[in-house]
Amino acid sequence: IGMVTVGMIATFVTWYVGKNNAEIRSEAAMDSTATMDSNSFLMADTTAMDTTTSYSDKSVEELLPLAEGGDVDAQFWVGRKYQKGIGVLQDERKAIEWYQKSADQGDASAQNNLAVMYKNGEGTRQNYDEAVKWYRKAAEQGNASAQNGLGVMYDEGKGVEQSYTEAVKWYRKAAEQGNA
Repeated sequence: IGMVTVGMIATFVTWYVGKNNAEIRSEAAMDSTATMDSNSFLMADTTAMDTTTSYSDKSVEELLPLAEGGDVDAQFWVGRKYQKGIGVLQDERKAIEWYQKSADQGDASAQNNLAVMYKNGEGTRQNYDEAVKWYRKAAEQGNASAQNGLGVMYDEGKGVEQSYTEAVKWYRKAAEQGNA
């Protein structure tokens, strides 16, 4: 590795500290190049990424013991696999069950996915109040997708009193993170 400057480290720390585990997991799952090679000074700081990326590659059978033991990331991935039918028969009710467990432990990605399912009536009856509740929890943790989703709910007056001011507030927060 070449010379690392204090400015480079400061830039990385500022970026990394602004991320929450759900964002890191989401980015890692979407980007197969997210893990660093063994020569990278960032390797130690991205351990959570490596673990959650490997979760996306595991089967539901492999994840279930971890999820049943309370592992928030495993719970998220079991929910995701049931929602999308990845390696299992698609079962939106089971997806909600596992997202709920992860969301109850504060996982912003699970909270966002749960909100989407309530908004769309996937695996449950459509419930805008529950959608807003879960969008808000995830949005307040900085989840850009949830911020956008909450903006839509305010924009359309679903589950909340319609407020273009609130809608713009949440749209801006999402846009500041590149979700526009």
